[in-house]
Amino acid sequence: MSKIIIREVFASNLCKLCSERFESVSDAAIKLKINRTQLNRYRDGQSFPSPEVLGRIFDCFGVDANILIVPLMEMPSHAAKVLLADSSLPRMTERFPDFHKALTEIASNEI
Repeated sequence: MSKIIIREVFASNLCKLCSERFESVSDAAIKLKINRTQLNRYRDGQSFPSPEVLGRIFDCFGVDANILIVPLMEMPSHAAKVLLADSSLPRMTERFPDFHKALTEIASNEI
């Protein structure tokens, strides 16, 4: 996989994770202990974090190195977490009682 593709996948994943977890880029930057401008460079794919910062990103979001090469929605545990947050889930679980249980189990696995 080329460096350009890795940077693009990582940037896209980081944008999604930040928007899911934080109200603003500034909040994410504070939590990650990096400059907001630098975080925006990572999110835009203009720059790539050092191993130290990458470790903080992994810890903050509970992800592993797959975030570099696998789009979030292709990661079963992340996709399950998104579905669990969906407001239409109660209707789905009424029709399919084991669905919620299965999603919860998948979501509890590490990304």
